[in-house]
Amino acid sequence: MNQARKALVAICCLASGVTSAAVEVTTNGFLTAGTTMIDEPDATFNSFIKDRVGFEYDSRMGLRFSAQINPQLEFAAQLLSRARLEGWDVKADWAFASYKLNDHVSVRAGSVRIPLYLASEYVEVGYAYPWVRPPAEVYRLTPVNATTGVSVPLKANLGGMDLLVQPMAGSLGTTIQSRGLEIDIVAENMVGGSIDLSNDILRLHAAYLSAKVFADTQASVPLFVAPSLGPVTGDLGITLLDSSNYQAWDVGMSVDWKNILLMTEYTHTHSWVPLDDQFGWYATLGYKMGNFLPYVTYAERRSDDIVNDPSTFANEAFLLASFAQDQNSMTLGLRYNIGNASALKFEVQQASTQGDTCGFIDGAGPGVCSGDFPLNGSYNMYSVAYDVVF
Repeated sequence: MNQARKALVAICCLASGVTSAAVEVTTNGFLTAGTTMIDEPDATFNSFIKDRVGFEYDSRMGLRFSAQINPQLEFAAQLLSRARLEGWDVKADWAFASYKLNDHVSVRAGSVRIPLYLASEYVEVGYAYPWVRPPAEVYRLTPVNATTGVSVPLKANLGGMDLLVQPMAGSLGTTIQSRGLEIDIVAENMVGGSIDLSNDILRLHAAYLSAKVFADTQASVPLFVAPSLGPVTGDLGITLLDSSNYQAWDVGMSVDWKNILLMTEYTHTHSWVPLDDQFGWYATLGYKMGNFLPYVTYAERRSDDIVNDPSTFANEAFLLASFAQDQNSMTLGLRYNIGNASALKFEVQQASTQGDTCGFIDGAGPGVCSGDFPLNGSYNMYSVAYDVVF
């Protein structure tokens, strides 16, 4: 049985039930306590990770609730809390009502999961996958997990394989952290879906997503160049995407056969202007030895046709220069299962930035990385995490 299925089984088995007015409510949860640091003085990775031991990037806790109203109607929700320097924030990660039409088809309405990635259904549940965190080269290309709308899961059995088709539609508004910036995103007319074919050994996944996207931010940008002072900056509102046609494709595969674990995934996004094409992929190979799982992951991310000219001081060019996050990474990891519901993980990652970019190191200006990190440089990242489901 693959690790994701084991995690979901563990969550279900550990769930507690409370009956009130003939409605059974089940609760379960998960926790990740993680610490991460990089070896570059004064540089910052993805807005949070620095050259000190920090717990803000990976640490999180979630609680899931489900209520069976009647044999056809169910309500489910997940509360998620993340560690931040100023304290833990709490939000409803997703919440929906599900109506079962028959044994094969259900309709969900509310805040529903976007089933884009191989691990989208359990991306916050660290116990469900081998890594400390899913490879950023893929999972940060479309960094949103839920939409307000509807999805229609269709289940069937095909010759010993489980088929799951999930068409969905909706819209969303959210704020994400990227390269030291807070970016406000609104996505409208969102449609897409996924197809999964799986058994206890193999899972095949394919997904597509399309939306009209608006994105803007407040940023400190060069206004002009003074002969004696160099670039003079000011805080301006900048529109990144204005009703841009955004598309994303993803294909993935996981194999859990005897002692061998193999996972690989490729994703491609296209938004016409101004970001155009970006793509990423990874491959993970692990070998189980009792409670130990050593593994290695190689990942890449590339960007095409992004405005990235350090000599250009137009607002859009300045900001887009920091959006090209091309890099390669090699990660060596070790997972140790503690009982049936918790795991301790260790990772060492070596990353090299490509294409005259800072990779996932935050930008400090056009062609300039934080902490004097060089373009096309390399850095090491060290991570430890404890995952538990309860």
